[in-house]
Amino acid sequence: MRVYSTSDRITRQDEPLLSFVRKLRNDPVNPVNPVNIVFVLLSLLLFPEKAQAYIGPGAGFALIGSALGFLATFAVAVFLFFFWPIRLLWKKIAGKKISPNAKAKRVIVVGLDGLDPRLTMKYMKEGRLPNFSKLREQGY
Repeated sequence: MRVYSTSDRITRQDEPLLSFVRKLRNDPVNPVNPVNIVFVLLSLLLFPEKAQAYIGPGAGFALIGSALGFLATFAVAVFLFFFWPIRLLWKKIAGKKISPNAKAKRVIVVGLDGLDPRLTMKYMKEGRLPNFSKLREQGY
């Protein structure tokens, strides 16, 4: 009988399992070997049993919705792929033209989540936002 210390990871309850595994390893006609495992798995995959499942009436809507979303995305991607060279050609021919009615040559849009215009103006007056103040002075 073996004496176990507290540092051993194997407990007394594991001993029957370990002796069984040792027998399998030493057995010349071991049924548990990689070839047999692959054979069993392949036979399960190639010769499946019948399976029955209930598909509710709402499953069709989910399938159609997903399929239409995928098809629409694919159609837009194909359209943009073929339309892209035409857009590049148009930009090259037309160039960038500023409308004569435009109030500014260039517009900078700064979008910050939670930006309060009143607080921004207050902080600009206090000098706490110098870059925003410079943009305002330059007319941007």
